[in-house]
Amino acid sequence: MLLTCGDGNIDPSELGVAEAFDACGEDFITISFEDSEYQSNVCPPRIVRTWTAVDTCGNASNCEQMILFDDQEAPLMDCLDAITINCSEATTDPEFTGTPAAEDACGEAFLEYLDGPLDGDCPASFVRSWEASDACGNTSYCYQVITLIDEEPPTLVCPPEAMISCGASFEPYNTGNATASDQCLDVILSY
Repeated sequence: MLLTCGDGNIDPSELGVAEAFDACGEDFITISFEDSEYQSNVCPPRIVRTWTAVDTCGNASNCEQMILFDDQEAPLMDCLDAITINCSEATTDPEFTGTPAAEDACGEAFLEYLDGPLDGDCPASFVRSWEASDACGNTSYCYQVITLIDEEPPTLVCPPEAMISCGASFEPYNTGNATASDQCLDVILSY
């Protein structure tokens, strides 16, 4: 039986009941059923209904009915607004920039993201592409622009004082190199 996702009417009166026959007569048979948990991590999502027929002597027979849900709809996502962050105070991790809400009519929506290349120097920005998919491969997308501002100067460490001979080169390879780091962008050293 194939149903539409979200169709909650799985009553046997709608989907059919099992029939049983016994050599001693049908009046001596009890028929019951038990449904499995809704399985949303497979495609198509399903419920397995196990029917059991028991006669008065305790002899039992089982059969399974698959109740399948047709999943052709992509998950719905609430896209995130563009955000500007000071990279010395936060990272671009979704913990700080946000994660879109996603839901699927048939089950769980799985979220993944991919960051595009950094564009610009200061401020710099990139586009984060969000993808929500379900077990049947239906996919939807959202895009978030993340802008990085840098309000802190780089940390600069100068080389120690150098004593050189007269006429020797005073280039950094002879006197030592400074090092610099920045929490946001690459640092260009010059002297």
